[in-house]
Amino acid sequence: MTILDESGNNTEYQLPSTSFAKTQLPSTETAAAKNPHLYFKVPSALWTGGYIQALSGPGLVMLLILLAERAGEKAVWFGTKEFPARYFISAGTRTKGTKELQALSLLTTLSVPLPQPNGDVFDPRRRRYLYRLNGAAVLSQNEQQP
Repeated sequence: MTILDESGNNTEYQLPSTSFAKTQLPSTETAAAKNPHLYFKVPSALWTGGYIQALSGPGLVMLLILLAERAGEKAVWFGTKEFPARYFISAGTRTKGTKELQALSLLTTLSVPLPQPNGDVFDPRRRRYLYRLNGAAVLSQNEQQP
């Protein structure tokens, strides 16, 4: 019996930590091709505080997306057209998950106006939502990567 990689490409299985370490070596490949085993840490306070257990599917998927985007370190935003194409979840799931994270004080959302292209008062007022994880959703000093 031979354990193969879960991608189905018929290559031998490697531990994610080994694969990740190998991708840190200098290479001319693109980031996505170079790093198919990228992973991130989930703050232990989410487990010990009972947040993971309390989250519904939409809340958990938005938490994982925001953790992957490092929203605990910096504010992030998503384009309305690019978000569903990139993550394959609906706008309703995004909204429900975001509201759930806000209700648990794990997420702060800020709406900021975008510059008007022509400065015309008849241009529609466009806004961008910035997301930032906080509280138990942020890695503690002990958990942060070196």
